[in-house]
Amino acid sequence: MKGKLPTDIYQTTTCQGLLDKSRAPFIVTNEKCSLPVPRSWCSHAVGMELVAYISGHGVLRTPTVENHMRRGSICLIPPHVQTMHIASPGNQINYWNFLFLEDRLQIGDIFIPDMKNYQELCHMQGSGANRISNVFHIDASLMSDIDTMASEILAVQTFNYPGWQAYCSSAFLYLLVRILKEFKKDKQSFSSIENRIEQIANFIERNCSQSLFLDMLAKKADMSPSSLSHHFKKVKKVSPVEYLIRCRLRKALSMFAYCNDICQIAYECGFGEQSYFSRTFRRRIGLSPSQFKQLSIEKQMQIIEKLA
Repeated sequence: MKGKLPTDIYQTTTCQGLLDKSRAPFIVTNEKCSLPVPRSWCSHAVGMELVAYISGHGVLRTPTVENHMRRGSICLIPPHVQTMHIASPGNQINYWNFLFLEDRLQIGDIFIPDMKNYQELCHMQGSGANRISNVFHIDASLMSDIDTMASEILAVQTFNYPGWQAYCSSAFLYLLVRILKEFKKDKQSFSSIENRIEQIANFIERNCSQSLFLDMLAKKADMSPSSLSHHFKKVKKVSPVEYLIRCRLRKALSMFAYCNDICQIAYECGFGEQSYFSRTFRRRIGLSPSQFKQLSIEKQMQIIEKLA
């Protein structure tokens, strides 16, 4: 993500004391967010954090990375990384946080962090100290199972039922193994055209602020540019270029909630120049950026929903 975040809005909060090594290998919390305006950074000092989105869509942001999240999105966050969840305008996000200790992830003689799938799932993106994993998407059935079991784990954890540590440990390891199996299946099915198109669409969403070219996307999909354009339009109903523009505009619309600098928005959303951003905005939205900001929240929401 280019540019600096407005420091007058963001405050750093460190979530300390959530995990006690001597008592349990992990904890789980359930969070909700309906704010399109970010409030504060959050980080954890110990262990890895697994984030699983149950519903809604929004952005998981660090100072250097911005990941678009939706139902079924999973991401891993190392300790000391500053993150914040921002709901897309007009909707609420609901997600589970699993904070766990990697040195406790063992089933018999199998140490899960040594498994290739786990290491690939944990492959980090970003720069410096603010690196998080790539986003991985699981199917609705597994997401429903995670939601159900996480609710049971939270209840057992909250009331400290006898044997709660052993139950929670077993349940979490079961969920993690299922996630790793799904991750392996997803990798194996990448050869299918539809799956490759979804991968490219997710890549565009994550990197919409960068300079993206059709040749580069085609190479990533292991397809010719013409084949990618044909199949992308068949699956997503729009061309890759149009999809990129819509992603950039959605990001710009969300930034209007907390940023008044149109030049900064144009730059951070990948438009480069303010004049190009304004022309594109007026052509697609029918209003100038300044006129859009003057609309009521209800009318803004209607416009945003059309771009979803």
